[in-house]
Amino acid sequence: QIDRAPEAEAARLAAQTAPLLLLPFPLSAHEPWTPELGRRVTWWAAFLRATSWDATVLGLVNRNWVGDFTVTLAPAPFRVGFTAGPMRQPFVNEAKILAKADGPNFTATLAPSFTRPESTQLLDLLALIEPRLRDLDPAPSWQPAITWRAPATRNLHPRVLIAPGVGGDSRRAWGTNNFQQVADSLRQRGASVTWLEGPGDALYFEGLPTDDVHPPLYYLLLEAWLRVAGTSDASARMLSVLFSLGVIVAGWAMACRLAGPRVALFAAATLAVLPIQIEFAQEARMYALFTLLATLAMYGFTALIERWRAWPFVLFTLSTTALLYTHIYAVFILAAEAGVLAWLWWRDRQTASRALRPWGLGLGLAFIGFAWWIPIVVAQMQRTHDAFWIARPLWIAVLQPLYSYAYAVPLAVIAGREDDWVAWLYSYAYAMPLAVALTTLAVAGFVAIGRRRAAAALPIARPVLLAWFVAPIVLPFLWSEIATPIFLPKYTIAASVPFAIAVAVGIDVIPGRWWWRAAAAAVVVALAAASLAHYYGVRRKDDWRSAAAALQGAARPGDVVLFYPGYNEIAFDRYLTRHDLRERPLPLYTTTDADPVTVARLVKGSLGTAPRVWFVILRGEGLKAQMLAELRRWRHEASASQWTHVEVHLFTTAP
Repeated sequence: QIDRAPEAEAARLAAQTAPLLLLPFPLSAHEPWTPELGRRVTWWAAFLRATSWDATVLGLVNRNWVGDFTVTLAPAPFRVGFTAGPMRQPFVNEAKILAKADGPNFTATLAPSFTRPESTQLLDLLALIEPRLRDLDPAPSWQPAITWRAPATRNLHPRVLIAPGVGGDSRRAWGTNNFQQVADSLRQRGASVTWLEGPGDALYFEGLPTDDVHPPLYYLLLEAWLRVAGTSDASARMLSVLFSLGVIVAGWAMACRLAGPRVALFAAATLAVLPIQIEFAQEARMYALFTLLATLAMYGFTALIERWRAWPFVLFTLSTTALLYTHIYAVFILAAEAGVLAWLWWRDRQTASRALRPWGLGLGLAFIGFAWWIPIVVAQMQRTHDAFWIARPLWIAVLQPLYSYAYAVPLAVIAGREDDWVAWLYSYAYAMPLAVALTTLAVAGFVAIGRRRAAAALPIARPVLLAWFVAPIVLPFLWSEIATPIFLPKYTIAASVPFAIAVAVGIDVIPGRWWWRAAAAAVVVALAAASLAHYYGVRRKDDWRSAAAALQGAARPGDVVLFYPGYNEIAFDRYLTRHDLRERPLPLYTTTDADPVTVARLVKGSLGTAPRVWFVILRGEGLKAQMLAELRRWRHEASASQWTHVEVHLFTTAP
């Protein structure tokens, strides 16, 4: 945390409820000393000194001054490292001021092996001081030298903090691939891994994947919110409730601007009962925030088209910046704005030219504010290009958002038949009344909003609504067909706001007396209520609560729990209260890049010698059958249970 003093960051990490292991990979031994290097090293020196360590390990066979420097400064009663060879470097330059030149003094000194990779030796060392991280064969010759034992309080899930930078430069021997190999191995051995950033280290995080491909704004807001509201499930969801209420207000304001106050009331009512809005108002995810920010950005954008004023420019710039930090689908909102300007250039070049300048300036400022996250986005795009969990959609799936706005998730997904187009069509039938009613009214609204019958509408109302609705649906769908699949109906949630406004316009232009329009609105509300009754009456969410309760009720101390994909461990641990189980998250593979040999090696390596192994996986995972076959090859399957999408299998060494 480069914005914190080292003492404050040390105090924050010390307050964690799980034991921590820090792997501070050292500076390059060849890096020349500079004032900037001295600043970074001083930060790390203060951080190491301010933290209470149980043990420190120097995992470098070819010891250099920066490795010795790290272990010397950490105030730990147990220090283990390799014997210094004749090529060992002494402390140099200002480093002598921060630590004595003759350190460190080890409590256990090991003989290095030059026939095994340094990364393997480092993992073996960690396994000796934290047995739960042990793989199949830690180096037996080192065992007698290790007399330290972990405190009895260390019965919690082990966490490992990896600091890949520590101020080093690109000439160091260890690249990001080495760090990732160590992290993957630690995760397979049951540890959770967090990357720790110090001053000047941002460069070394560019090649490291993250556990979540979404930008960080929502998670930062959620962390701050939980500090105030508490960490219960209800508290975590309440933040999305507030954002969703903001969507109703922002949608009302946007409808007022585009189509007048009466349409705005219908639009707010539609958003209040729209099933997709209600669903994601209850999830501790970023979708309600994304919808709110997209609506605010479009509001500022349309205000800038009318005439230049300071407040819409500020609103547009800030909301666009926040939008980029919330979800990658922000680019499709920007594409919608570009489409509106292109239409305006064709119809009224003078107005388009006047609007283009503040839009371009605001967009430029937003991307300047987003610039430091762009390398991470690029790295994530490269990673997802090689392997991503989203399947390529069927062509009929482009209609799925219309259904999702009426009911959220198709029954085909519930049934685990996502690739069966017949099941997709069948699943559409359940919410067909509401979907047909909303779609019919929306089409009428899109047609009428630019005409005389919607007298309050702005001249740009139709292209704004159409572009705002079409771009977040069609563009990611087309991208998914020609490149990496990224299309999911829930990601298009920002398009539900123009959809609701179009529905409201469709209600408003119904001819006849006012009660015809009131009756249409009542029908929409009644159909939405019926859809929501089924939504709340059918279990659709992964039932991690029941799965965790059943597993910990039947598990024995020391049992191994495998998770595939590894990120499912996060949801499972939310409801797990026991800390005597060895959890091992497995890395994610797709069905295309996981050949049988790779899967076999992964499964066998994760089993180790444990007599009892639990395997937790979601029912629809593509590699489930392959992994279960490998597990049954090496173990006896003693039991198998299922709780709404979550499967739990127990494997033992004997029947």
